[in-house]
Amino acid sequence: MSHDDAAIHNGQLFGLDVGFSEAEVVVLPVPWDVTTSYRSGAASGPDAVIEASYQVDLYSEWVKDAGNLRLHTLDVPLQIKNKSSELRLQVEKYLEAITRGEQETKDFKTIVENVNLESGKLNQWVKKEVENIVSSGKIPFLLGGDHSVPFGAVEAMSEAVKEFSILHLDAHADLRKSYEGFEHSHASIMYNILSHAPSVKRIVQFGIRDYSSTEREMIASESRLKVFFDDDIQKRLFEGETWASIVDEIIEALPTENVYLSFDIDGLDPSLCPTTGTPVPGGISYSQLKYLLFRLGKSKKKIIGGDLVEVAPRFREDLQKDQWDGNVGARVLFMMLLASRMK
Repeated sequence: MSHDDAAIHNGQLFGLDVGFSEAEVVVLPVPWDVTTSYRSGAASGPDAVIEASYQVDLYSEWVKDAGNLRLHTLDVPLQIKNKSSELRLQVEKYLEAITRGEQETKDFKTIVENVNLESGKLNQWVKKEVENIVSSGKIPFLLGGDHSVPFGAVEAMSEAVKEFSILHLDAHADLRKSYEGFEHSHASIMYNILSHAPSVKRIVQFGIRDYSSTEREMIASESRLKVFFDDDIQKRLFEGETWASIVDEIIEALPTENVYLSFDIDGLDPSLCPTTGTPVPGGISYSQLKYLLFRLGKSKKKIIGGDLVEVAPRFREDLQKDQWDGNVGARVLFMMLLASRMK
């Protein structure tokens, strides 16, 4: 297919028709948002991004032969999506009750225990899928789903790679030991990685602008964390520093050659992701992220995998999906994929 033609809606990202065996990069969709604490919808993220991706022109001024990316997209697993929907209904009743200040009941305790059990099963499924991708010599990328879903992927990478760093874009620090009783909450992913993935030598976070006092204390005391707070980034820009100089610092803070990207779409300005689960004012612009990925791709770092999470589509009154969040997500994912093959 010529990249001047309209993309074929074939269930593959960007309409690229590359088999698993021929692919250099494999995307694993994970439609799961059981523990979302504010607004659900990220379980529809993979479908939304894939559908919107057909509108992306596969050309880049910065990457030669961008349209020749050898990319394979695994099928969206319906059993995972159905289980997420089933559990989400239970969780919403539980969350409504605790926000009203109701006392924990036996039924609520059962819901939390069941979610923790099923989240553990999901982690093992993701880990096995990523192990298969990596053992086949391909670069894994996850498409969520809420930010709990990459845990199994990072576990798999931690066993396959001696040492690596994580570059984490997010509005939130995600350093809670648990949240609302859920051990594998979207708000706990980086805490869990620090606790269970010893190959991760450092997590470098940027865009962070919404966090608790306990998380702030952990940031101050944990040597494996380096955080570029959004307030500090914006202050430096207002006072005359360049984004290029800040990007240099972010990349230099990554101590290892191998880098895994973990990007929560809410790290961006919320005008780019208005229906994400936990939007926060401020954040990184699309062009700033694009430039950072270009500089990272051209550096001596090696991108070994990644995830894009928390993309959630809006449904209009006519029940049709508004593709804006999916469109931005597709373009961000395309940039991430291109960065993994730049040199």
